Amino acid sequence: MLVVGIQAFDLMAVRGGGAQILPLETLFQGISTDPLAPKYWWLYALLLSTMIPSLANLVIGGLSLTRGVPRLSLYLHKLMDFSESDFHRVQIAALLAGQVVIGVALGIAAQAAFVFVIFTYAMPMLGLEMLEVSRVVAGLNLPAQLFNLF
Repeated sequence: MLVVGIQAFDLMAVRGGGAQILPLETLFQGISTDPLAPKYWWLYALLLSTMIPSLANLVIGGLSLTRGVPRLSLYLHKLMDFSESDFHRVQIAALLAGQVVIGVALGIAAQAAFVFVIFTYAMPMLGLEMLEVSRVVAGLNLPAQLFNLF
């Protein structure tokens, strides 16, 4: 989607009489020759920041999973019903906070495992590389094809 978005903005800039904003072939060539160059860090930061909504969803899922542990929920409910001691209040707070921490850890671990499996095993097994897939998508030039239809 990032490639198609860049192509759409480039198309509108060229149709409006200007120059391309970000020529993709130059970008792809530069990344393939020196992928760790500081001038491409913005792209890596952009790709990582697009994972934030997925990470938030996984954290919420992990928290829901930890809140649904039956024995722990029953134990907390029993403590809350007739607990007036300070020790039980601290224990309840610690258990509730621990559920949040474990839920967040589960969400982050799930996202990290997914990214690791996709880029380490799944894409190489299919013979795909991220830069090559981006070049193929750029070669389709979908925004120009859609613009020409209308």
